[in-house]
Amino acid sequence: MDMTQYKDLFISEVREHLHTMNDTIVALERDPGDRDKIDTLFRMAHSIKGMAASMGYEAMAELAHTMEDLMDKVRKAAFVFEAGIADLLLEGADRLADMVRGVAEDGTSEQEISGLLRKLAGYTPASDKQRKRSAPGLQRDETVPLSGKPGVTESIGQKTGDRKAGQQTVRVRTEVLDSLVNITGELVTTKNRLATIAGASGSRSLDTAVSDLSRQVRELHDEILKLRLMPFGAAADRLPRTLRDVAKKSGKDVSLRISGREIELDRSILEEIADPLLHILRNAVDHGIEAPEERLAAGKPPCGTIAIKARKEHDRVIISISDDGRGMDPCRIIAAAQEKGLISEDEGARLSPRQAFLLTCLPGFSTAREVTGISGRGVGMDVVRSSLMSIAGNLSIDSEPGRGTIVNLSLPMTISIIQVLLVGCASMCVAFPVDKILRTIDIRRETMTTSGRRTVFMLGNERIPLLSLSRLLGLPFPSGRGAGIPAVMVELRGRKAGLVVDRFIGQQDVFIKPFGRPLNRLKGLMGGAVLGDGQIVCILDPAELVR
Repeated sequence: MDMTQYKDLFISEVREHLHTMNDTIVALERDPGDRDKIDTLFRMAHSIKGMAASMGYEAMAELAHTMEDLMDKVRKAAFVFEAGIADLLLEGADRLADMVRGVAEDGTSEQEISGLLRKLAGYTPASDKQRKRSAPGLQRDETVPLSGKPGVTESIGQKTGDRKAGQQTVRVRTEVLDSLVNITGELVTTKNRLATIAGASGSRSLDTAVSDLSRQVRELHDEILKLRLMPFGAAADRLPRTLRDVAKKSGKDVSLRISGREIELDRSILEEIADPLLHILRNAVDHGIEAPEERLAAGKPPCGTIAIKARKEHDRVIISISDDGRGMDPCRIIAAAQEKGLISEDEGARLSPRQAFLLTCLPGFSTAREVTGISGRGVGMDVVRSSLMSIAGNLSIDSEPGRGTIVNLSLPMTISIIQVLLVGCASMCVAFPVDKILRTIDIRRETMTTSGRRTVFMLGNERIPLLSLSRLLGLPFPSGRGAGIPAVMVELRGRKAGLVVDRFIGQQDVFIKPFGRPLNRLKGLMGGAVLGDGQIVCILDPAELVR
């Protein structure tokens, strides 16, 4: 029987099981007597064994079977789940992941695993005193997920009879979803072209048809985006395993708290932030958290804490990664940057502490005294910043020596089709996302005054500073203005401000596309879009533009 038709499904299912296996192993280290997790881990190994055997991947099936035997001894209370078992099972999970990668790349899963099989089969507990410490009455549960087709398994904890009618799900390749988003984006551009034609023709029936089309395209886009949304937990759940490995190499005791797993983001954004989260976590353990004896001397508990929290703020998702470690010294960071020739002495003297912390994002920056397997090469935070810029994200760092560090990632929930306000500035047409604008206003000249070197205007009893978009973009000022001065009200660093523009053009839904290098390094530039008349406009982030 030809099994290649099931290969993609097999790879997807096994990777899900391995992800669950890694999480469960790390969780069991903290609570070795958790029977549910012990049963889950056994079922994961059993399912992988069955799927690999049905596909003819004998080495993978043998390895999963040996891991299953070791977990069976834990299930029968012959062994207590301890660090030695965790190490072996994690090594086995890593080797299984390598085999799956081989299947995906060249169709083979063959690897040298004889040494690992001997270690798994011949494992004995570190101490006889630890035996029989599991909950009494822990018996083998013969109920395991079965499959009618190779590579297909039921979800853990879910029985077929529990499913409600009409709630079945299917797997869709990510390439199909990406294609749907791109097609919908092109539909938006075509709809804008039709709107331009309808406006020029003066046809009321055509205008009505375009209006209906606009609503339907928006509904289509919203439904497709729902398919692409994934919870933050999909990216965060791999972090406990990383923390365990890094802390063990560093000889440190660290606990991890994660909240906001249910916050949803676009799949493409989650993929982009996976590596930045790993870099930040490694830095927190290696540079932030002190060794146990150093923490005790500083009056801290020997176990350090890293907290990761995701939350929504308007149209953005904020991910905060904080630790209670030694913090960062801005003077030392400036000195290290100067020593490496990244900044001059004059530039360093003008930096605020928050600006100094962002020096860690410069390529080649590092304060590590030696290169280790964890850090010291000066590439970590540079990768973080570059990845965030590619998805219109922002990065900020706050720290206090002796108290810890907080790294904040500000992310869009989705990057695709957005509503923008088109404004004219000199001969250019630029756009602002509507959700970044508080309001638009025509300012009367008599309400404008000068306060120091800044122009302000009165809005009710509130004094609002004014900034010129032409000046920010380096464009010429208009030769003359009417009685009213058009401006967009935005929020900058928690305060209101007015950005003076030359004219308002209107609102439109546009398909935003990120710019490549070097344009993606310009501050305040989120990307570009094509209007109905074929004109390309730049989409600006006002907060970053002023920053």
